[in-house]
Amino acid sequence: MVENAEEIKKSSTEASDMQKHSTSDEKTSVTAAEKSDIASKIPPEESLPVPPTPASISSKKTVVSANSDNKVRVHFVAVGSAPIMKKTKFKIDADQQFAYVMASLRRTLKLADDSADALFLYCHSAFVPSPDQRLGDLNECFSVRGELVIHYCLKEAWG
Repeated sequence: MVENAEEIKKSSTEASDMQKHSTSDEKTSVTAAEKSDIASKIPPEESLPVPPTPASISSKKTVVSANSDNKVRVHFVAVGSAPIMKKTKFKIDADQQFAYVMASLRRTLKLADDSADALFLYCHSAFVPSPDQRLGDLNECFSVRGELVIHYCLKEAWG
């Protein structure tokens, strides 16, 4: 009988503990309206900062470049028997591809657009940039004293 009384006592305390936990869960559940009331009471100084997303980071980069000139200073240097231009320094939009530089230099030198008149362009007399390369990227990597030096010639000069 004593054992039964102790078992009854244990089961009643377990039941009361379960009731306490279930009522505390019910008390902690907050409705959407209460959440909005709580959120409106938090001053902005105490709110947590939102970590930057990749989209916001890239938009900040465009803002920085939009504030700057966003132009690349290009200095053309004639090599070998290439005709020398009167004006050798130009400002070209950083978003332009290197193919644009090739085409505009052909027009300036009055060369035909076909392959009969060859034109070779080298960045710092070292390598030939890809036609789809952006001028802004080339400028970031290879500019000297704020300008991108492009050597041009009518015959292949460097390998």
